[in-house]
Amino acid sequence: MTAPGIDEMVTGQGGVWPHWRGILGTLSSLGEDAVAERARRLELAVYEEANAPAWHCDLLPLPLTSSEAAALEAGLIQRADLIERVLADIYGPQDLLEQGRLPPELLYANPDYQRACRAHTQARPTRHLQAYAADLVRGPDRQWTVVADRTSGCPGIGYARESRRLLARIIPELFRTGEVRQLRPFFEEWQETLLRLGHRADGRPTVVALLTRGPEDPHWADHLALSRDLACALVEARDLTVRSGTLFIKTLQGLQPVDVLLRRVPGSELDPLELPGVSGVTGLLDVERAGRVRIANHPGAAVIEAPGFMEVLPNLARHLLCGSLLLPSADPGTETLSPSVGPCIGQGQMTAEPIILRMFLMHDGAEWRMMQGGVARVLRTGDAITEPWLQGVLLKDVWVMREESGLIRGPEPALQAALDIRRIATDMPSRIADDFYWLGRYVERLEAQARLARAGLQRRARGAPLPREIAELVTLRQCIDIAGFEPDEPSGSFEDHVLAAMLPKGAIGSGLLQASRLIEALRDRMTVETHGAFNHALRAARRDVSAAIGSTPGERLDALVHATAGLQGLATTIAGVAAEGMVRGGGRLFLDLGRRIERATVCSKVLAVVLDQPPARIDGALRMALELCDSTITYRSRYFSVVQAAPVLDLVLADPGNPRALAFQFEATASLVESAGDPELAAQSLGLQRAAEALVRQVQAAAVPALETAIIAKDLARIGKRVELLSDRITRRFFALLPALQSVGLETA
Repeated sequence: MTAPGIDEMVTGQGGVWPHWRGILGTLSSLGEDAVAERARRLELAVYEEANAPAWHCDLLPLPLTSSEAAALEAGLIQRADLIERVLADIYGPQDLLEQGRLPPELLYANPDYQRACRAHTQARPTRHLQAYAADLVRGPDRQWTVVADRTSGCPGIGYARESRRLLARIIPELFRTGEVRQLRPFFEEWQETLLRLGHRADGRPTVVALLTRGPEDPHWADHLALSRDLACALVEARDLTVRSGTLFIKTLQGLQPVDVLLRRVPGSELDPLELPGVSGVTGLLDVERAGRVRIANHPGAAVIEAPGFMEVLPNLARHLLCGSLLLPSADPGTETLSPSVGPCIGQGQMTAEPIILRMFLMHDGAEWRMMQGGVARVLRTGDAITEPWLQGVLLKDVWVMREESGLIRGPEPALQAALDIRRIATDMPSRIADDFYWLGRYVERLEAQARLARAGLQRRARGAPLPREIAELVTLRQCIDIAGFEPDEPSGSFEDHVLAAMLPKGAIGSGLLQASRLIEALRDRMTVETHGAFNHALRAARRDVSAAIGSTPGERLDALVHATAGLQGLATTIAGVAAEGMVRGGGRLFLDLGRRIERATVCSKVLAVVLDQPPARIDGALRMALELCDSTITYRSRYFSVVQAAPVLDLVLADPGNPRALAFQFEATASLVESAGDPELAAQSLGLQRAAEALVRQVQAAAVPALETAIIAKDLARIGKRVELLSDRITRRFFALLPALQSVGLETA
């Protein structure tokens, strides 16, 4: 890339363009320190709410005059019409190929040309482009040149909306003049267009889904923002299935038909039966050919993105449109272009950086409409003009300024069939329910691991351990191994054991990583506030764990205790925010179900170890049971300092008012699976509840309760195995959608 060309802000004659004066005046009135603080707050907001490091947002927008935007709109509409005609020919009669106007290598050597998508018959008309984007640079002559056509997934439109939202919140002074055109009408019109595109004669409401690769996609945050703005379901290929010629989303309630699929994956990954990719939805192209689903954009639309098309489009325009392109295409050597520069704010200092503009259009069924705004990419040293956006790209909000006489146009009211009132707890994809379930399990597992580790660390903090405490530490090491810690060398200290678990590959380190992955995967199912609270608590816990790993030997014990407290705080935050911020049912149902199953599993197995002691140590075992079940204070308030087996076991095993009691988990599980529509699993959960309550009665009726307490340890271990079997059945019923297990000669729940 050569040296940057003109400056977007100045006229070249010592003046500043009028549309920049309001922005610069606002910054001047704020002062340097305030501008630097706003830039810092914007970076923090992107990090917390919009999935940095996927992208960064510059505090300064890039304004375009109304006349500039109108010229761009005319040129891009012409270009989109031309590309639509070229695609219709490529995947239709291929006249351009036969006439020699289109080089064969642009198709047959192009990995984005999907042969299976060519229509050999004059079936129903198909629009190949429903959305279109173009990358442009302004040259030294102040003219815009198209350097890339984006015809596949049009990435960045979600970033544009998020940039505008965050900028309006962080520096609202820039927007108070009312001179900036809003982006909202474009998304409202697009949403109405998609609903019309999938309109059904039977009156059933149109279902629109946005297909993404998921959180591993570098544009995941873009997909997430777009799905929210268009109010469509965000799905992955594994959420979809083809049955009897129809595309469905697999939900807990059953199969939900899909009418429009807004794809944000490469066309080759749509249908492994006919396309070269190994992933996708088998049979999807057949459904599309039959007209039972509309795919936007066409699976083979990315063929136009090959650089060679830049060279042939001008000639194709003269042939198909009988005229020249209003916006010229860049020559094949685009890296020789000199993009204009625009002001950017980094660390509070203003610098001039080269920029590339990306503008977006959508077809409303009758004509193309350009979004009155866009997004600009700031080029860094070594960046290529046409390279895809990578992690950490710096973007600028693009403004289109309003004229006084400009009319505001909104979408026409949609004619939709009346919706039935629904309060269904299971109206979500099975994958989403599975993710919520395992988020609950991982968070509860981390809490249990932290509680066990903290109990041992506090004993170590008392100084030289007494014989009783040595025995308790041995028991605790057995317990934390059950909770997922990898056993270390016998000579390792308790602190070494806990520290190893906090390493990235240890039980706690990997658990935090899994929780982080699931929180990110579930962003589209949480409000911004809920997701932010979850992430804030997660980051705090990870910082504490990192500090413990990096602590010196003299600091280590205190740092480990602090880190375990942070892990317990994480679990408490997620449970509390979910209880007050999520609707009963749906995601909250399965999040809570995961927590209850994990707590029951750990509680039954840990108590089986703790209570398996000789009679002389039963009193200590009972006190530890109260401690590990967070029930010591409650017990003291009821029974003072007298420790007896039956009252202790009633509190930790059977008390229906104790959220740490084993029976409480089974009763809650029964209620949750009943709400999810499976009374059989509810009955099995209640059977486990009765089994836990029976153990208390067994100890209470014994002649020597201390001896009986050690005996029921084996019963608790068996209950733990039955909980695992119940978990497997929950997975088969709600997530894998497999028939119930038929057990032969095995104990069942």
